[in-house]
Formats: sequence, C-alpha cells, structure tokens
Amino acid sequence: MSTYNYLSNDEVRNQVAQSYYTATGDISESDLGNDHNVAVDALTIGLPLITSGNLGSTVFFRNTGADAAVKLVISPKNTNKIVGSMTQAAAVFSASGVLEKI
Repeated sequence: MSTYNYLSNDEVRNQVAQSYYTATGDISESDLGNDHNVAVDALTIGLPLITSGNLGSTVFFRNTGADAAVKLVISPKNTNKIVGSMTQAAAVFSASGVLEKI
C-alpha cells in the first residue's frame, strides 16, 4: 500500500475536472473522467459509445438542482446499455435499460 504525504494545496491540484450542463447534449469521450453537474430539469445526457479506449470508465453525475426538482435522463449509445448499480442520496432512481435512447 502506498503512503501519501499531502501538502496544503494538494486538494486544488487533485480536483477532478468539472462539466456543467444547461442543455441536453452528449458527454465527449475526453470528458469521461470529469464530474458531470446538472442543475436544469428534464435534460438528457448521452454517454459516449463504449470502445476499447474507454472500457471500464466510471461516470459521476451530480444533481446540483433543488431536491426533487431536477430530473435527468442518462442515455447510452447504440447497443450499449447501463448495467450495474447506481448510488443515490434519495430513492428516486429508476432504470429502464432501453438501448439507444437518443
């Protein structure tokens, strides 16, 4: 196991890049490592097509809108689908498993 020694400004250097969405759109493959922040209701965010270069990527969405006021649709591409679990703060998650929503 590695040992890390943090300096006072390491939190700033280690911050994950942020993407902000105010309109329906797609995540580019280069933005897969970002945190994705959504504060506008009824957006659909498309995931990039799974390739050998991004296989196993984790996508983190943060709802920055008012509680119970912002709904987000996450849409996989082509024959891709969302498989697995999602962690949420409130019991408002539903998975339809629909292929190619956009």
